[in-house]
Amino acid sequence: MTAIVKPSGGGMPGQAALIHTEGYTWEDMTIQSGAALMYSLGGGGGRFGDGRTDQVRCCEMTEESGHNHDEHESEQEGHLHTEDCDHDMEFTSGRVPLVQGSPERLSTLTDRLKEAKTYREKRAAATPDAPVARDQALDAMLEVVDGKMPVMISVTTGAEIQSAVLWAEANGIKVVLYGCGGAGEIAEWLAAKQVPVILAAVYGQPRADQPLDYFYGLPGRLAKAGVKFGLTTNDNHDVRQLRDQAGWASTYGLGSENAARSITYWTAQILGIDDRLGSIQPGLDGTVILTDGEITETSTKVLRAWIQSREVPLENRQTRFYDKYRNRPMPKRIW
Repeated sequence: MTAIVKPSGGGMPGQAALIHTEGYTWEDMTIQSGAALMYSLGGGGGRFGDGRTDQVRCCEMTEESGHNHDEHESEQEGHLHTEDCDHDMEFTSGRVPLVQGSPERLSTLTDRLKEAKTYREKRAAATPDAPVARDQALDAMLEVVDGKMPVMISVTTGAEIQSAVLWAEANGIKVVLYGCGGAGEIAEWLAAKQVPVILAAVYGQPRADQPLDYFYGLPGRLAKAGVKFGLTTNDNHDVRQLRDQAGWASTYGLGSENAARSITYWTAQILGIDDRLGSIQPGLDGTVILTDGEITETSTKVLRAWIQSREVPLENRQTRFYDKYRNRPMPKRIW
């Protein structure tokens, strides 16, 4: 009934938008045009991520200090190891330690924010004799600088998650994490930071040292730790499987009520639209569905649907094919 549409691609592909899934024009369907600025760090959405927590370099070798971080790295793969290092993490000019194996993507985002601030100062000081041309890309970045728009950072591993959160704290930026297959390994830390997550990992593939149901149980572990999250399928052609993912999460520790909230109310809270959508209350938009059972059960059928209190048809190509061949005439016997 409601969807977030995001551009694809690495780096900073653009802004995401919130839309209704039915309408006559794009203006009619739009709920919020600038819902978040998308940014990709490392492995991406994490739908098939292994949830591995890479190491974070807490210091770099320099000519002055001659210090080499390698001697402090843990031999155990996937273990965050900093306790033996006597160099504190520094966040000079809003930069954070880089995730091992990832290019300077957070630093690139920091530089773009600085450009936006400089652009604002130049625009404020502009005169008719010395005008400053409008830059739509930097205008959009100003909404992030002012805290009006969050940055939705696509991450997979625990180390990427931590780097993204620490970067947001250092720069005073609202952030929503997307993907987060490795969130289970740092769930308590993530809950303490109170950073929301759009989880795209229920159908993830576990590592050899993880149980087969590791990702099915990930939403339940995050909820138990106190992490605010919503579920997503991370693609458009499998969006119909969203309630199936919620059903698996329900069975593996999340519970039916919380599973329903993870695809309705919790997600609306994260996106800042819970005053319009996500629950049934007086004064809200009236975007609801009527079912014949629990929404997280695969056998449940949606009987009727309303968007902004307007009933919408549920017919589609699949239902038309079903009706066509279900009601076809019986073939005549030829013998």
